[in-house]
Amino acid sequence: TLTWDPVDCCELEVTVTATDACGNVGYYTDSISVDNLAPVIEYFGVDEEECVTDGSVYINYEVEENCLDYVMINVSKGCLDRGIDCFTWICESDCESGEVLWKLPEIDCEVLTYTITAVDYCGHTTTKEATVLVDNMAPSIELDILERDHCATFTTFNWDVTDNCIEEVMLEVSYGTLDATPMAYTVALNGKLNGIGDMAVVGPTGNATWTFEDLDCVDITLTITAIDSCGNETVATATYNIDNVRPEILSWEFDMEPVPDPEELCDVVYNTPTTLLTWEATDNCPEDFVIEVTAGSIEHWEDVDPDPNVTNMQWVSYGQETNAPWKNDVDGQGNSNWRWNISGLDCQMAEITFTAWDACGETSDGTEIKIDTLAPDISLEVEPYEPCEAECVTLTWEIISEDCLVCNDNCIEWWVGTIEANIGTIDGQAKKQISVPCNCSLPISGTVTWCFGEIDCGTTLVATFTAWDAAGNEVEAIVVIDDIDTKPPEIIDFSFGDVKYDINEDPYLELSWEATDNCFNIASFWVSQGSLEATVVEPLGFDLQAGDFFVPDDFTDQYISKKWKSTIYWFLDDPEAPGTAWLAVQDVCCNEATATVSFEGFFNLDVTWEGEGWAGNGGADIEKGTIVELTAEASPCWEFVEWQINDPSGYSTSSAETLLYEIIGNASIEAVFELLYFDVTVSSDPTAGGSVTDLSGNYACGTELTVTATPDSCYDFGGWFVDDTLVSTNTEYTFTVTEDVDIEARFTIKSYNVVFVRSNSGTVLTQNPDIRLDGVRVFGVALLSSTTTSDVVDCGIHALEAVERDLIGSGGDLKFVTWTLEGGVSTSDSLTSTTISIQLTGDATITATFAAPQ
Repeated sequence: TLTWDPVDCCELEVTVTATDACGNVGYYTDSISVDNLAPVIEYFGVDEEECVTDGSVYINYEVEENCLDYVMINVSKGCLDRGIDCFTWICESDCESGEVLWKLPEIDCEVLTYTITAVDYCGHTTTKEATVLVDNMAPSIELDILERDHCATFTTFNWDVTDNCIEEVMLEVSYGTLDATPMAYTVALNGKLNGIGDMAVVGPTGNATWTFEDLDCVDITLTITAIDSCGNETVATATYNIDNVRPEILSWEFDMEPVPDPEELCDVVYNTPTTLLTWEATDNCPEDFVIEVTAGSIEHWEDVDPDPNVTNMQWVSYGQETNAPWKNDVDGQGNSNWRWNISGLDCQMAEITFTAWDACGETSDGTEIKIDTLAPDISLEVEPYEPCEAECVTLTWEIISEDCLVCNDNCIEWWVGTIEANIGTIDGQAKKQISVPCNCSLPISGTVTWCFGEIDCGTTLVATFTAWDAAGNEVEAIVVIDDIDTKPPEIIDFSFGDVKYDINEDPYLELSWEATDNCFNIASFWVSQGSLEATVVEPLGFDLQAGDFFVPDDFTDQYISKKWKSTIYWFLDDPEAPGTAWLAVQDVCCNEATATVSFEGFFNLDVTWEGEGWAGNGGADIEKGTIVELTAEASPCWEFVEWQINDPSGYSTSSAETLLYEIIGNASIEAVFELLYFDVTVSSDPTAGGSVTDLSGNYACGTELTVTATPDSCYDFGGWFVDDTLVSTNTEYTFTVTEDVDIEARFTIKSYNVVFVRSNSGTVLTQNPDIRLDGVRVFGVALLSSTTTSDVVDCGIHALEAVERDLIGSGGDLKFVTWTLEGGVSTSDSLTSTTISIQLTGDATITATFAAPQ
């Protein structure tokens, strides 16, 4: 009998050994299959440890069995993938481990059972059962909330959450506050969610009030979140757009200022005919923005040309009410393209209102002001007058209508205008002030006197009545007068020219005139001698018998002309006799001006001269009293002496170069000129430098002289000088005498380079031996040890002296031996003499030889 421990499907080998007495051993071996151990299920479970929340899950298993026959898995609900049916799955080979997909229906929080059975070939069976919580259904939320109200500040709602394993229900709003019932518990996050919302954890069923204020067209959201115990979550939301804040008008203004009233006598009033408008309103859901006025109109600056390629900007009226943009600031600088046209309003109250709308309400702002942009209705008229006589006229002014001519009844008079004229005065004033009683009623009128004196025809007279109301609106009424002629013509010129002679040698004057007048009519001339003739025949075309002309007492001829400017001939009986011409001119109103020209006679002046020069020209037929200017201009080398005058007054002289002579009759004047003489002095510097031609003396102006300079052998010629001015570098100089002159020839001495040599130098005891040139030591103490030196020496005769050394018994005496002269130096003296005279004529070398005494 064999026994063994539990064996899992093994081959047991049994060996029988037999040994005989002789020790022979025999063997027999056989084997048997043994499986007395059931399969062991090492692992059986699903992937999810707590809850299955998906629509499927894998069942994993691991079986330990050497002779495994099959593995079977059963489930209580759902279907196993590739099973023999929904609930059963069998594996019959290689089934020691694996996974099986378990497909699940929608299950709301239910515990399911799954079982594994392992069987080996011997029929041993092992079974294991497990459970798992399946919840693959999220909670269901039913939300019952009031219909959306865009303008509300709160709303209420109910909720109902369905789930078998509900864990948590949470309400959350993005803005505002919640008041919920029932409440499981409430968690506040700083009082509000993110500072603006609210959150509450509540039961699965309940109701709440959601409050929200100060929202300007903002989207707000209610969120309900339901979570079951397996973490399945359902979120339901409701979004509102809420606008419970009205639009805000941030600013508005017009650019006109009230009429200045520093004394505060009047109500605040505006007199600008148009004013630009700027404004800004804000709202997150803007709808309409409207401008409304009770007077005037609203205008917009826009392109009115339909052609997109053509720009024609104009102000377009939109009446008293119009939609407008929410902001009007076209360039960010407060500039506007909208305006309020309030022209034509006469002291009227007007209101402007800005209204901004959104879907839930409106906001308005504005003001009421007094406007006066209409000037008073006035007139100015002139009373009848006589154009040829009037120097003053009467003006009548009238203020016909104006609602605010005066703004204060607590006064006596109110200044409302002025009357002024371009010419003349109004009531004796340059500007007449017009005032009215403060409590007057219109129309009101008055008169003033306008005086302008003499006025020439065609002059435009303008009187202007300027009136204004209490708001300063001005208006003008004008009177124009252009037919006054009380000013006589003005004679610009009435003159005659020089005496002329016609082909018959008859003397005449050209008598010219020029008169100015805007309405010139006629000119008349008279002369006291001779006769008048026209330069061009003039067809008068009117009766020669003029009206009330001025007429002289005694005249010889008369001429009448329609010309305001011309020339006629006045033929003279005797040019040397006095003559007078009269002129009278009139305009169309017979205003007259007169003028007179006359002469005392015309005479001849004969001008001559003695000597060389110019004295000017005389002339014939010079009018008596004429001042003739004569200037004596002497020719070169001549000078003016005097004028010699012979005229009806006798003989006279004048030494003035310019003679102002008044014609008193026929006269002769002679200018006398004399020839000039000058002193000439000729000299040299230095006198030893050379010789000159001495032409010193007194000469007539214009004389030509030639001087010659001859330098000495030791001198060079430096030039001819007048004062310190070099006039010539030639030794021969020719000049013309035109003034007193001192002319000087200047010479410069020649100099040469001379080398001096002594045979012995000086010692500390004495500077000798030495050489003296013209008494001056050549070597001296400065060149004590030198035997050679040089110097520049002037050309000429010089004294040379040899200075011996004599030490008075001390030894070292040196006696002069001889001179050696080389180059441009010579002497007529003995060369062994200590003192000689030399002639220096060029560069030279002079040597003095000394020796000790024998």
